[in-house]
Amino acid sequence: MVYTVIVNRYLQVNVFLQSDVNKIDRSIKILFTFGCFLKLMWDINLTIKRMNVLRKVKIGFFATALLSVMAFSQVSAQDAEITDDNLRRYALLSEVVDIMKGDIKSKTSELVKNQDGMTGKRFNELRKSMDGAKEWEIKFMDLIAKKKASGIESIKTANQVLASKMVGGKMYKQIKSELKTNEDLKARYEAIATKLKPEAAE
Repeated sequence: MVYTVIVNRYLQVNVFLQSDVNKIDRSIKILFTFGCFLKLMWDINLTIKRMNVLRKVKIGFFATALLSVMAFSQVSAQDAEITDDNLRRYALLSEVVDIMKGDIKSKTSELVKNQDGMTGKRFNELRKSMDGAKEWEIKFMDLIAKKKASGIESIKTANQVLASKMVGGKMYKQIKSELKTNEDLKARYEAIATKLKPEAAE
């Protein structure tokens, strides 16, 4: 960009020097040309300096903003306290998910039981390998796979909705993460979850 401006300016001055219309003394033309060149170099240097200043300001601004966001996130994570009520809600959500998973298994078992020619043993064999499977067996296993995929998708949707409404998305993720490493929290959760089970209520 800068070199293009210099070349264009040079061509304009060159045309001016070769013009027969102007009767100005050649020495004045040379001085004029040199002055234009100095003015051009000054403008270019000033523009470059301004660009460097703006670049530094932008980098500083974004760096400051990023550090502020990181600091806020760390403070928010540290201030979050997992209460017994949070754990109770999380346990209820987990109970619902477990019930839905059990429903998928029971429906699968029912399909296997009602399918002519299919046994539990053969079904487990086909789950491991479809080698040598008959055409009807392939179709049946495909049906099972579709039913299972639909059920899993329903579980994911229910889990997302309940996590947001019952626990809160952020708190849900925090509890799920800390249960893997925080033994004290895990003990609290298991005690609360045990009380919520149907047999404990009886």
